[in-house]
Amino acid sequence: MIHPAVMFRATAIRAVGGYRLFHPEAQYYEDLDLYLRLARVGRLANLPLRLLRYRIHPQSINFTRSARRHEVKLAIMREAYAARGLGFDPAQFPAESTHAADLVSHHREWAVTSLAYGTRRIAINHGWRAVFLRPQDAASWRALRYAMSAPFPSPLLSD
Repeated sequence: MIHPAVMFRATAIRAVGGYRLFHPEAQYYEDLDLYLRLARVGRLANLPLRLLRYRIHPQSINFTRSARRHEVKLAIMREAYAARGLGFDPAQFPAESTHAADLVSHHREWAVTSLAYGTRRIAINHGWRAVFLRPQDAASWRALRYAMSAPFPSPLLSD
C-alpha cells in the first residue's frame, strides 16, 4: 500500500489509536505501523487500478535514514507478529543497502524505468549519474545507452 494513495474509515483509525507519530518504535514507518495495527481489526485491500506515480530519489528518507529505518521496520514487524501469536525471524527481512555502491544500481534501474513514465530526460539524467559514479562499469553505460535510444514502453496507466 502506497501511503499517498490510501483511504481509511475514521472509525477504524480511531479504533487503533491513529498514527504513532512521535513513537520511537514507529519513526520513519508510521504508515507500516498503522497498516499492521489496522489489519488486526479489519480488512485491508488494494484497488486493481494504478492511481499514483511515486517518485523515488536519493535524497528521500528511504536513502538518508536507511539504517535506522530498517531497525524500526523490524521492531514494528516483530510487534505485529507477536500480536498474531506468530514467531518472527528478522533474517527473513534483510536490510536494503543504500550505500554509494548500490546507488549506482538504483540510477541504472531508474534510467530504465523512467522511460515507462515518458520522461526520457530523467532517464538520461539517471544514466549519466550511473556512469559518473561507476565509469568503468559496462552496465552503467548500457543503462545510459538504453535511456537515450530505447522506445517508450506502453503506458503504465490505462484508461
